[in-house]
Amino acid sequence: MKRTLHCQSIQIPFREKFSHNTATREETETILLKIENEKGEVGYGESCPRLYVTGETIESCLKYIESVKDDILNIRTLTDLKNYINQNTESIDSNPAAFCAIELALLDLLAREKSRSVGSLLGLNTSNARVTTNYTAVMGIETWPKFLKKLFLYKLMGFSDFKLKITGHLKTDRKKIKFLSFFSQKIRIDGNNVFHNSSEAIAYLKPLRSFIWAIEEPLQTSDFEGMEKIIAECRLHIILDESFKKADDIQRLNEFMIPNLRISKMGGLLRTLAVIHQLENSHHKWILGSHVGEMSLLAKASLLLARHCPKAAALEGGFGTFLLKEDYFFPNIRLSAGASIRHTIPHNEKGFGLQLRMKP
Repeated sequence: MKRTLHCQSIQIPFREKFSHNTATREETETILLKIENEKGEVGYGESCPRLYVTGETIESCLKYIESVKDDILNIRTLTDLKNYINQNTESIDSNPAAFCAIELALLDLLAREKSRSVGSLLGLNTSNARVTTNYTAVMGIETWPKFLKKLFLYKLMGFSDFKLKITGHLKTDRKKIKFLSFFSQKIRIDGNNVFHNSSEAIAYLKPLRSFIWAIEEPLQTSDFEGMEKIIAECRLHIILDESFKKADDIQRLNEFMIPNLRISKMGGLLRTLAVIHQLENSHHKWILGSHVGEMSLLAKASLLLARHCPKAAALEGGFGTFLLKEDYFFPNIRLSAGASIRHTIPHNEKGFGLQLRMKP
């Protein structure tokens, strides 16, 4: 029996739709990948391609994975994997979500073949049973009744850190932000590229400076000149998502810019970890984020990074079946009381320690 690779897209409905300025989602868009070795051992990979973030689609990911399939099946060690990443930087930069699924499946399989956990295989410090930094409650563009319902639910769960998607209409957004400020002293907003220029953004942001500490992606992607004008006028931090996708983007940062690192967007766990080290060596802050609709495999990969690199300015993710109607992986990893993920890693864990609960 030869090694085999199988990849497919899956769509899991959300419990209710999630909206922001760029898109409204009623189901997830996910790549699920499986690599099986000659002994029948299996490694699983997951990623979430987003057209408005990396330019990838489900179709482009499947096409890329098929094009590199033979090379991937020849990777037999962690050194092989690292060498492949170093030798194919440009290709991975153009297909980060597709490669993320590949990399996670390889790490899962390589660790299982050695009867080790992925954390152990990579030499990560994952001993902390709980990440002490509270996760962020992410709120989409909602009607007032849904906004209030989610706010009170998040507070009951112990959330104190909030990120609110905005419409760009000051009167509408300000009411929600001001109301939210009675419940949290740590609020950031996400523009999802809503403003066309810095003048629009500055006029919107000045009345909100006393309520928020940062805005994510206020302008069109990579408008660094405009973002620097916002910083100069408003003295707010700017969080970069679509405007920060690879290590080379570090040179464009100033002290008020904070990258939001999503494992799927960055091209996998290893590349994300390398960027975190570079950011910390350069004394830059960073956020460990997630895409809406991630399942437990990406949540586990993110948790390993959060435990090994505990200096994140904020953590996002872990919503799992709070948002999704199903999660195909078991055990289910998601947020719990205290706005944290409580997931003990057994000493005898193999790979990511997850199994495919049911066939999609």
